Amino acid sequence: MKKTLIALAAVAVSSAAMAQVTISGKYAVAYQKIETAAGKKSSGFNTTDGDIVFSGTEDIEGGMKAGASLALRLRGRVATAADSVNGRDASVFLQGGFGRLTMGSVEAGNGIIGRASAGAPVIGQDGNVTLDGGTNVDMASLSLPLATGLTATVMLIDSIGSPGTAGMEGHAATQDATLFGLAYAAGPISVGFDSTSFGQNAAAAATGTDSRMRVSASFNLGVAMVGAGYQTKETFTGVADKQMMVGVSVPMGAITVGATYAVRDNDVDTADATGYELGANYAFSKRTNLQTAYLSQSINKGADATTLRVRLMHAF
Repeated sequence: MKKTLIALAAVAVSSAAMAQVTISGKYAVAYQKIETAAGKKSSGFNTTDGDIVFSGTEDIEGGMKAGASLALRLRGRVATAADSVNGRDASVFLQGGFGRLTMGSVEAGNGIIGRASAGAPVIGQDGNVTLDGGTNVDMASLSLPLATGLTATVMLIDSIGSPGTAGMEGHAATQDATLFGLAYAAGPISVGFDSTSFGQNAAAAATGTDSRMRVSASFNLGVAMVGAGYQTKETFTGVADKQMMVGVSVPMGAITVGATYAVRDNDVDTADATGYELGANYAFSKRTNLQTAYLSQSINKGADATTLRVRLMHAF
């Protein structure tokens, strides 16, 4: 019996040495009270956050490293695109003296909200009202370290939005893009800049984005963190859209409070919008927290759309 246990233990150690997989994630349920700009109201409990992430890395001869990550999204309890269990971020990388090559299907986020919100415990204004939302894309990127804290990135993107046949870019369905970016992070400072040129393809709508530029920064003051972000983009017909955001968060022991403010200025006046958020987070531990947040957004100085949320979340 002892020999059998020793053999099994040896196999387990050997397997662990060959492949190490990390499982992490989070789950959160909130009570929300929502009122749209049209005056429609809804309230109740729902799943606001839910992800399971599988990731692993491997050291390769020659000083290289490789790895992959797969995140599964869990939302709601209705089998729809927004509420189903599906792949959200999946990527594989190879890293060496040449930099870091990453390929996959990933959730391309807003781009400025990460630094501009300054870690404020809020809902997020990236819902295509004051700020652009994210979308899933297929991409390949190469990141190159230029100096201490400074990294350059070149990214080729396709299947922006809905993918074409078999997941590949449809000639008449989706856009492609090329992104050039710089990021600097050292001590309390984090700065990011990127410029993107989009392809129109055969049937891309005239209102599709032609070019985009984004810049954002955050600074940790110790007693508080502040952030700001700016984005400008233009359609193929020359319609310009500018988005700006500022944010602040203040830690006070287990409690963190914060706020954000955002403005969208569009050549089409009916798309102009402003929004603000207030939030507070109480950390029971490093992995469990209770958050209360309020979001208000106004389109073209019209009626406000509001969301009040009280959320309990645990990460593992």
